[in-house]
Amino acid sequence: MAGRARGFGHPIERSLFAAALYLHRPDIRCTVLNIADGEPFALGTTLADFDGAMFPGSPLHIYDRTPAVTRQIDFARAAFAACVPVWGSCWGLQLATVALGGSVRRNPRGRELAIARAIAVTEAGRTHPLLASRPLLFDVLCSHLDEVETLPPNAEVLAANELSSIQAMAARTPHGGSFFGSTH
Repeated sequence: MAGRARGFGHPIERSLFAAALYLHRPDIRCTVLNIADGEPFALGTTLADFDGAMFPGSPLHIYDRTPAVTRQIDFARAAFAACVPVWGSCWGLQLATVALGGSVRRNPRGRELAIARAIAVTEAGRTHPLLASRPLLFDVLCSHLDEVETLPPNAEVLAANELSSIQAMAARTPHGGSFFGSTH
């Protein structure tokens, strides 16, 4: 799990994310890492030892190529090369987009804050597990300033709204793995 860099916010955020997972799946085993700060795997552990990876939100901007950002891009590429399934939320969507060859920019329409309104599920999103249980039009809590500008190869849009044409996407990775994620 890529995490928020210390000094950019609350390091506890990644622990809260894990706690939320345990509420729904108390049997799950979760390893929380702060990739932004270079936190390594436990000795002898590799990405192949995991069933999946999750990239949560972050106050970082993917186009600011600081060490905290580039470490996470490299980690995402390594996860995709290892064919580990990856899910991302907000920053995680942006991170996967860049790691897979797409681009992210500051949204010229401004920040989407508090509630993302009228998110429309696309035809592809209607059958995708990420959105199959959602209504065709919905609102969600969110906060993001950046947006996916161009999709990476082998990706499809699952949801969009007036403020951001890519609110959710799914992608096949070059090595046969998968990614799906959303801005919320």
